[in-house]
Amino acid sequence: PPTKNQNSKPTLCSVHPGELLKLNCPLPEAAAIVWTKDGSSLGPDNRTLIDQKWLQIRDATPKDSGLYACSAAGSRAGDTLCFIVNVT
Repeated sequence: PPTKNQNSKPTLCSVHPGELLKLNCPLPEAAAIVWTKDGSSLGPDNRTLIDQKWLQIRDATPKDSGLYACSAAGSRAGDTLCFIVNVT
């Protein structure tokens, strides 16, 4: 059976260069959230802040555009939310 968190359509997000990119992953009761961009794991750095359900990227650039996803660690593929981000 499909899971209650399955989201078939990615969320579209657009920001301008230099703005704060902020994504929220509202997966309920998730012990740990894993964020990816274009299939690669994301971790914190000088512009990227990850606080469980929130991903923030300061001073967005066009290179930050792409397919972002969040999922509950160790969950099935259905417990994943996707975001298409355009920085233009």
